Amino acid sequence: MTILVQWTLASTSAGPLRTLQFAPLGFDVFIQEVFTAWCSGGALYLPADAERADLADHELIDDARIGAAVRTAGRADPAGRYRRGR
Repeated sequence: MTILVQWTLASTSAGPLRTLQFAPLGFDVFIQEVFTAWCSGGALYLPADAERADLADHELIDDARIGAAVRTAGRADPAGRYRRGR
């Protein structure tokens, strides 16, 4: 887990990240989202149920100032993540 969080932080930002919490509690990506936010000194953004329905809408990500988001293959870009400003 440590290596995964270190890799995530190295591939996103050196500063505090506002991370989108999208994965269900029982999904391993949930841990990555939570620890990425905590270890960067950032915040975990918990979207409302209505917002979760359409995360393909980058407007939510931009409006909420999300710096890191890990999305499942069905909702992801080819890289599997959204990185603001890159």
